[in-house]
Amino acid sequence: MAFIVHTIFRTRNSIKSICGTFPLRHPNQKRLYYCFPTPMANSFQLSTRFNNASAPSIFVSCIILATKNDGVVKELLGGVAMKNFLRSVLLICLTAITLTACGSSGKSKTTNTSDATDTTAPTVSSTNPANNAIAVAINPAITATFSESMDASTITAATFTLDNGASGTVTYDPANMIATLTPANSLAYSATFTATITTGVMDLSGNAVADNYTWTFTTGTAPDTTPPLVSSTSPANNAADVAVNTSISASFSETMDAGTITTATFTITGVTGTVAYTGTTATFTPTGNLAYSTTYTATITTGVEDLAGNTMAGNYTWTFTTGVAPDTTPPLVSSTSPADDAADVAVNTSISASFSETMDAATITTATFTIAGVTGTVAYTGTIATFTPSVSLAYSTEYTATITTGVKDLSGNAMAGSYTWTFTTGTAPDTTPPLVSSTSPANNATDVAVNTAISAAFSETMDAATITTATFTIAGVIGTVAYTGTTAAFTPTGNLAHSTTYTATITTEVKDLAGNALADNYIWTFTTDSPPNKIAAGGAHTIALKLDGTLWAWGLNTTGQIGDPIPTIIQKTPMQIGTDANWTTIATGFSHTIALKSDGTLWAWGNNSSGQLGTPIPPIQYTPMLIGTDADWTTITAGFLHTVALKSDGTLWAWGFIGWGQIEDAIHTIQKTPIQIGTDANWTTIVAGFSHAMGIKSDETLWAWGFNASGQLGDGTTTVRYPLTLIGF
Repeated sequence: MAFIVHTIFRTRNSIKSICGTFPLRHPNQKRLYYCFPTPMANSFQLSTRFNNASAPSIFVSCIILATKNDGVVKELLGGVAMKNFLRSVLLICLTAITLTACGSSGKSKTTNTSDATDTTAPTVSSTNPANNAIAVAINPAITATFSESMDASTITAATFTLDNGASGTVTYDPANMIATLTPANSLAYSATFTATITTGVMDLSGNAVADNYTWTFTTGTAPDTTPPLVSSTSPANNAADVAVNTSISASFSETMDAGTITTATFTITGVTGTVAYTGTTATFTPTGNLAYSTTYTATITTGVEDLAGNTMAGNYTWTFTTGVAPDTTPPLVSSTSPADDAADVAVNTSISASFSETMDAATITTATFTIAGVTGTVAYTGTIATFTPSVSLAYSTEYTATITTGVKDLSGNAMAGSYTWTFTTGTAPDTTPPLVSSTSPANNATDVAVNTAISAAFSETMDAATITTATFTIAGVIGTVAYTGTTAAFTPTGNLAHSTTYTATITTEVKDLAGNALADNYIWTFTTDSPPNKIAAGGAHTIALKLDGTLWAWGLNTTGQIGDPIPTIIQKTPMQIGTDANWTTIATGFSHTIALKSDGTLWAWGNNSSGQLGTPIPPIQYTPMLIGTDADWTTITAGFLHTVALKSDGTLWAWGFIGWGQIEDAIHTIQKTPIQIGTDANWTTIVAGFSHAMGIKSDETLWAWGFNASGQLGDGTTTVRYPLTLIGF
């Protein structure tokens, strides 16, 4: 028989803090006491069970409202004095039981009684989510179903918990015996949580669960919210020359919902077709071929979705252009080498044919390009097919070459018909060694211009490949070698040195077209001319060159004769004229200046009243001015109002005031542009006086012309000479 009696005591302390140490056993008793909050404010329920002979089990539960002395209550519940306190409380409870159970009316007056025969601990029969559940939603209610009705007051946020930082509210449904923990916030994605029902929960008989009940579950991954992308297309955006029978495809950044990829969401402007989706690629196949030379626009709309239902952020469009209409024109042989009917063809020649367009190299073989009776190999480069015989052809023999219709262009067009041509090889080979027939400069030549090119003429046509800087050399000089006709020319990289003897050599490595080499090295020498003027003085100005090729001037500048662009009257110290550093030769007249650059060009500045600068205008030139376009001037000299010059071919030229015959022209008094004097091309040295000129030819003869009032020509007279006059001494 069991009785439950509720006895009330009052306290100011929090019931939670008082009951936090229960259930517990008193240190000197085997009896177990339970403490838990009650629906009454500021109270807690203290329970224990008594057994005696007359009543096999009496469970006494007292609701305690603590005394005013909070410290006494805490000490009673947690310390050694608990025994007497509990006995006192329970005596009161038992007295209440006796009074109510044994009242004079004989009827039970017990305030609250219940059957206390249930001693079975409750259990958790099921949970949701189940233990070890995965992919659990992040906003679930966590529930536990018990094996029997529970005391709702024992099912709280303290006895039903969720770890991993989660918190929430706890409710109990007595009808279905279900406790529910509703998290305050959504749970974290991809996280494992442990739910716990502690031994603090009890059934209606006060039986607690035997042990803490725990179970775990894992939430699902975060949902995909990323819009899909088109990662690539075929054809690519702005692609050109696309085949008209191509399919158009787009690859996505992730797997898509195939049901959303249709002809409504994947379109080609103006084109009908079908759409298929495989893997991550959607393909639009046109119903028929596309048009040639046409630009198409492909569009993937936002109607396509990934497996999570995400649409693209915007329509994806791209364009491409189809190729031009196919080539259907047959190719032609446009030229051959040797040409048709060519004669004297070298026996070691290769035979080639040029086509009108680029060909399919795979079709040009020894089966489609043949030389009758000859074996060899065939190669194709650019638009040229070349047949190289395995051995030299026979001399004095006619051969027929054929290109068959088996050759095709890149569009697969064959020639309309086979192309044939013939040629005849030369006679038996030449075995005569070639010779050097002449050189320029000649052997032992002197006063050679320092900017001259050295050449050698051969007795027959040579193999150009054998004439190089290794077989044609000038001792101590670097340069380039060229071969044209029968002449090899060595062009020095820079000017030769003045007053220097050079040795030119053509070695026996040079060969004629028959492979014959020179019998011996051919060697000749020549000597360059004296250094040009490095300083020159006019009527009242001076011009000088530095070793670095820069030009300097000073003195009177009334007519621009020092080359200063600012018309300073007098320049008292040397000043650089311009920034060029390739001046080589200078000469001064009375009030004009002439100069040469290393590239052989002619420049002039200063007084031009009589055309002495070599140009019709202007009357005064303040800065160096290019005279004409010739670049083969080698020597210059200037008189009072005239200028005389030599070219690299040995010809003599003059211009300026000619009133005294100093330009050998009796017709004019002023010559404003360079004019050739005579036809001889063997002049080597010139010098101009005030109003006359002197020259020396390569045969060492001396010549004079111009004003002669003082006998300055040396001809024994005082007569003006405008024809060139030989001075014999």
